[in-house]
Amino acid sequence: MVGSERVMVHLRMRPFSEEELKKDKSTPVENFDPLNNSVTIKKDFDKKNYNFDSVINMNSKQKDVYENTAHEVVDVNIIEK
Repeated sequence: MVGSERVMVHLRMRPFSEEELKKDKSTPVENFDPLNNSVTIKKDFDKKNYNFDSVINMNSKQKDVYENTAHEVVDVNIIEK
């Protein structure tokens, strides 16, 4: 790796599809926290917290996701080269 390059991980929670809503509205996501970039997943009696570079809520538009995650990488690596 050169300099400060690193893999960044962004999580976007997508809305449930109509089919998923018909089947079961439950989710293993217990806590979704975009301010602290963390998500807590619950399975049975176990809970795990995960941290990301950013956590994007399900109401975000695709353009907002791009601007907050890929825009800089695309500019630096594709447009400027």
